[in-house]
Amino acid sequence: MKATILFLGLFSLSSLICARAERPIWPTMPDHPSSQEYRYSFSKESYRVERRDVIVYLPVAIDDSNQKNFPVIVYGHGQALDFDAYEKSFIHLARKGIAVIFPQYDKGFFDQNWKRMGRDYVNLTANALARYSNLDDSEVVFSGHSKGAYIALMAAGTPKSLVKPKSLLLFTPAGFDESYLAEMDASIDLSVFWGQGDKIIKKELVEEIFEKSPARRKQFIEIASYPDFEPGHFYPLHKRKIFGGYDGVNAFHFYGVWPWAYGAAKKDGSIFLYGEQASDMGINNNEHIITRYGL
Repeated sequence: MKATILFLGLFSLSSLICARAERPIWPTMPDHPSSQEYRYSFSKESYRVERRDVIVYLPVAIDDSNQKNFPVIVYGHGQALDFDAYEKSFIHLARKGIAVIFPQYDKGFFDQNWKRMGRDYVNLTANALARYSNLDDSEVVFSGHSKGAYIALMAAGTPKSLVKPKSLLLFTPAGFDESYLAEMDASIDLSVFWGQGDKIIKKELVEEIFEKSPARRKQFIEIASYPDFEPGHFYPLHKRKIFGGYDGVNAFHFYGVWPWAYGAAKKDGSIFLYGEQASDMGINNNEHIITRYGL
């Protein structure tokens, strides 16, 4: 009898560990921003401005939905990364009714003119907003990954900027400029993210951006690891590159990047970025770690 109880106990414990080790499935609730329930198709358009590429992902209605005044996310790429590293995210967001602008803000791998890159990020964004009349220039989010997050932050502090974002989403920013950070409009909401498996960017750097930012509403989100899967520096990628990353989508996209981006862009989705759903990892008793100010 005791042996049977011990066996059943070990079996239950083993089952629990296996269950906890399973990665969460793609959300199926239709109103979840990461679900595969879409009201829009999308179009992808690219053009050049002064020898720079701009790629735009636009929602295209498949019913009688709104065809104008789409909110916009501007996304800056990481070092030596192109649009294809993030494209699944851009397509998903466009199909959820959010336009994405991908500006080629740098001049190559060795470009370190941070102030000019910040201006180019802004100017290419302004050009795209003027080019597409169905985009809402009052509902713009500046975002980016690694180097691109650094430049998005520079863009937000650029003097006499042609575009004022309503919020910033900075995924593992690679740095910041003290003076530009201080010049950032305090009314711009700030969210900075760092993954627990990041071996390239130190947590202290991202925390410093959070602490020194003048934003009246800001948060630092530490992306927690799953039992067998941790968010390294390249967790926003969908395509493995020489430096790292993952192929395809995973829990860090549909319980991280996607709902947070949706929450920043869409007024009806703020709970997924600024509310209780922001910490959701899709499995019980596990949450991302959030530090907030003014929210």
